[in-house]
Amino acid sequence: MTTALARRYRVDVSKDGSNWVQLMGMNDFNPAIDRTTQDSSDYDSDGWGSSEITMNAWSVDIKANRKTTASVFDPGQELCRAASDKFGEDARLYVRWYDKNGGTEAYQGRGIVEFSRSKTGVTDLDEVEIKITGDGARTEITNPLSSTTVPAITATTPSSVKVGALLQLTGSGFTGATAIKFGSTAATVYTVVSDGLIVVTVPNAVDTQSVTVTTPAGTSTGVNVTVTAAS
Repeated sequence: MTTALARRYRVDVSKDGSNWVQLMGMNDFNPAIDRTTQDSSDYDSDGWGSSEITMNAWSVDIKANRKTTASVFDPGQELCRAASDKFGEDARLYVRWYDKNGGTEAYQGRGIVEFSRSKTGVTDLDEVEIKITGDGARTEITNPLSSTTVPAITATTPSSVKVGALLQLTGSGFTGATAIKFGSTAATVYTVVSDGLIVVTVPNAVDTQSVTVTTPAGTSTGVNVTVTAAS
């Protein structure tokens, strides 16, 4: 047997429970259940105590490095930050967490979001703490990365792009993307914004290139993009 790694978790957040955004930059993640019990001991127990669970409450605590792409903060972190300033329904987000290696452990719930900076020293990296306190039940779900749906690219924006610029890929089945290639050249910087959107920094691959997305379920059919040299 081998010991599982703490960093095996992936976390996504969503306003509506269907359009998910990955929370990037995590360096600590702790899902917890807080159980309320009541003493149910009686005369018949011969002096042994007993209890009953009367309520469960869940929460997730996250620490994350404050990440940017082209001076834009991580969309998942920004979704949490925006919700933390709101009241009522707007203060709540859906959250799901699961084993990014495809294991069966996977949960989803909806809760109230708190967002604060946790490191502020002059030599510190910018780090934030995000706490989502459950509003109702958390439920077990099928791990999104166990999907057998092969990714598909339906459009690129723009269709002609320079090396080092940002390219948007729209389509489906992008969750858990492990590689994006321009021909034989792999992109090293990309963000899976949602199951249907990836933002990728174009690598040094000048020519008309066939762009593909690879996930554990397979590799998409290539879509041609014209890559030109950086100015």
